[in-house]
Amino acid sequence: MPVDDDTRSKLLGIWEALGRPEPPDLPDEPLISEGISQDDYNEWRLDLEDEKRRERETLADAKLAEARDADLRARGMEPMPPRRTPEEVKAIERGQREREERARRHQEVAGEAEWLPEDDDD
Repeated sequence: MPVDDDTRSKLLGIWEALGRPEPPDLPDEPLISEGISQDDYNEWRLDLEDEKRRERETLADAKLAEARDADLRARGMEPMPPRRTPEEVKAIERGQREREERARRHQEVAGEAEWLPEDDDD
């Protein structure tokens, strides 16, 4: 069963707070405190490994495509833009959402750091 977005977000937050260790071995304490089951954690780890594998495959495909496109350009032709599978589109969209969430969290933390005691309206 896939990990829901809320649990995935919590796991990513814990992982990032620990400095994104490789492999992503997370201690039990934060998982328990966030109410994350061992099954969800294991599924998330498998998802991370799948993403890394797909990324390696995509990079390898990109190198082949770049070589093919360079050959076409050398022969005076313009290459066609790549087509993406529905899975690739979903992975790209999920990555964008995760980056946006990390940026939002970073902005929140930066905003908290700039808060001064005299800003309080007591």
